[in-house]
Amino acid sequence: MSPAGRPKSDNPKSARLEIRLTELVDNELTEMAKRMKMSKTAILLQGLRLVELQQKNPEFHDLSDCLIIREIVKKQPISDDDKRDIMAYIGLLKKRYEL
Repeated sequence: MSPAGRPKSDNPKSARLEIRLTELVDNELTEMAKRMKMSKTAILLQGLRLVELQQKNPEFHDLSDCLIIREIVKKQPISDDDKRDIMAYIGLLKKRYEL
């Protein structure tokens, strides 16, 4: 008979986090997870990695802040020029970190 419970892991996830969200934010997170075919946890972890990247790279922080401000505050979508600049910057990061 097999043992009850989850299988053993080299990286056990024993810490728990509970957060309170508005219904609107929860719906946004749920829809994003569906669109990206990722779990809500994976979406939040990716966000955490992006914040870390912003802290370590001021130029990325400035670029992402500008895009967030334009998209959310000014209600202006990201332009094709912005997308080109972002892809160029991602290329530089790949070279810098040998990804």
